[in-house]
Amino acid sequence: MDFRRILVQLSSCLAIGLLGLGCAAAQPSPQGYPALYTSANLPQYPNALLTDTGRQTTSLRDGLKLQLESTDPVPTIAAFYEEKIKQLGWTVPPQRVPTTTQYVSTYTKDDRYFQVMIVRTQDSVSTRITISYAQK
Repeated sequence: MDFRRILVQLSSCLAIGLLGLGCAAAQPSPQGYPALYTSANLPQYPNALLTDTGRQTTSLRDGLKLQLESTDPVPTIAAFYEEKIKQLGWTVPPQRVPTTTQYVSTYTKDDRYFQVMIVRTQDSVSTRITISYAQK
């Protein structure tokens, strides 16, 4: 995560707020998703911050791995990915019921796979989302 960018945004909001102009709360943004991911129109969870895009972002042969953080519960995030990936025509495995602490599912389409792993952190404050997208 780019903490400098966040600090600059927060500082700007504080300065604007002090000037009486108001400032909307900063919202998590899908900015920063690799082009390989966005060009495939893959789901971008709206209430998560992209924290890591892995070591490479240009080849499906080598695979793409993304890490995100959210404060939402596991079942909410799992339902989002399940619905969105199904709408995009991916093969959805038999229904897996997410627990309050984890969910893992792998979807397939043509020669590609999309895996989402969602884990509530031990402190139960945040949820880590790991996405793998690659060619078989």
